[in-house]
Amino acid sequence: MQSGRRMVLLRRATQKDAPELYLLRYAAYLPQYGAYGSPDCPCVQTEAAFREQVDEGKIYAVTLGGRLAGGLAIEARDDVTEIRELYVRPEFRRTGVAQVALLHAEARCPAARYRARVISGEGAAIALLRKMGYTALPTLERPRDRVTLLTMEKTAASMLTLSLEPLRREHLSEAVTWIQEDPDAELYRPLWSAGEGLTVSAFSKDFAFGKHYIGAPQMDYAIRAVEFDQVIGIASLMDLDWEARRCRLDHLLLAPRWRGVRLGSRALRELCRLAEEQYGFSSLRLTVLSENARAIACFLRCGFAEALRRQNVLRGGEGQPRTRILMLRSAEEGEKRPNPRKGGAEWS
Repeated sequence: MQSGRRMVLLRRATQKDAPELYLLRYAAYLPQYGAYGSPDCPCVQTEAAFREQVDEGKIYAVTLGGRLAGGLAIEARDDVTEIRELYVRPEFRRTGVAQVALLHAEARCPAARYRARVISGEGAAIALLRKMGYTALPTLERPRDRVTLLTMEKTAASMLTLSLEPLRREHLSEAVTWIQEDPDAELYRPLWSAGEGLTVSAFSKDFAFGKHYIGAPQMDYAIRAVEFDQVIGIASLMDLDWEARRCRLDHLLLAPRWRGVRLGSRALRELCRLAEEQYGFSSLRLTVLSENARAIACFLRCGFAEALRRQNVLRGGEGQPRTRILMLRSAEEGEKRPNPRKGGAEWS
């Protein structure tokens, strides 16, 4: 079936697909309805209601060699992509078609987390999700007497390769959008820029957009999720003292929807590796506001330690003093430094 699996494609369903998809879906979920009698079972939905979902773009067609092989329903919201339904023709079950369709769905709707809810007695669905890297959350739902729902989740950290590449101006416009939409922006923005209306032109003054080479005054990076071909963060190496082998890390920003799954820690470790191994810096420093607990936890995990606290009025702070923390990391200790705190989230 390997040759067939390579031809598995996923596309948005159309009204032309709707009648056949509706019947496939009905046949796939009918045994589940017979076993559990759930009124929420997809097979009890009317064709008219199903066609409305098709119009809303929530239904996808799984094709194999041009033939309709099954269907899939996805709901993307905030940092979670939820796989709501996945079904294939009986002759394509246990052949890898559903697995490839799920991979296509994850790639089509990038998110920090992927989630699926399945009835605890559906062994085949649970086995597929486990094979694909999903793990069961400890909470169970029991919406009715005969139904127990299991929530299974997979994080992007388990499937993504991160790369650092030179920052371009078009990447900065994305970063400005993240900041403007981030409810936690005041935890880091006062360190960078004044005023409420942050613009690309104003923010670009903090970046060099130059080539990366030994002797450069500054090196700015875009953090790319390779599998999704999507920039998810930015970072900079600044105040590069090539003789003393010291530099400052700044503009450490991860898009809000990608936080909370240790991608920030991974990106920061890669940035430190580049600074220390490729460019020979032996001392790295950064500054963080004391109330930004999530970022501090990330920096501690990556081998930084608090060196100094200073209270002063920051740009855009409206006269209110804020406490800045200077954190240091030496290449000799790096990841060997014991972590005084556990848990926490990613960059803010």
